[in-house]
Parts: sequence; C-alpha cells; structure tokens
Amino acid sequence: MKDLGYHINVFIPKTDSDIDEFAGLNQVIVMTYYNNKYDLYDQLHTVAIGRSKMGYRAYNVYGNGQSHGYFKSLSSLVKALGTGNAAPIILVGINEERVEK
Repeated sequence: MKDLGYHINVFIPKTDSDIDEFAGLNQVIVMTYYNNKYDLYDQLHTVAIGRSKMGYRAYNVYGNGQSHGYFKSLSSLVKALGTGNAAPIILVGINEERVEK
C-alpha cells in the first residue's frame, strides 16, 4: 500500500477510549468485529468506516448490522452494530501519505 501512497496502522483495541483515539488518527478504518461478544460463535464481520465532518459511518453493514447514518465517535458506532453487543477484534487505519513539494 505504501507504493500506492498509503500508510497502514494496525491496532487491537481494549477500551472505548482506545477505539476513539485510534479512530481520530486515521482517515479510513477497516474493522473486523465479533457480532456478539458474549457468543463468539455468532460470527464476525468486517466493515469499512469513513470519517467526515459529519462523523463516522460504516459501510458494508448487512444482515444484523443496524448502523445507519453518522456517529459522533467510533465507539458509539460500534455500540449501534447488530444487537449492541459487537466487539472489535482488530482495526486497520488507512491514511494517504503526505508528500511535501
């Protein structure tokens, strides 16, 4: 990805504040999460998350995913996924490299 002008950050979150701090440092996030942190056999899902002035928005949310619209923080978006029991496994942040001319 670096050859294409992107920088990748990989992060395993432990708390809501971890999630929000990481989210604030990245333009786009790919997140894999458990649909139900209380039942790991309830599958997992991967979504792309965009950040804009309006907030965070998840894309590729199907089935049980009820995340619609924009959220003030990434942790509030996570809490709105599915039945509200989603738990992030890994976050991958993607940023364009800034090249000074």
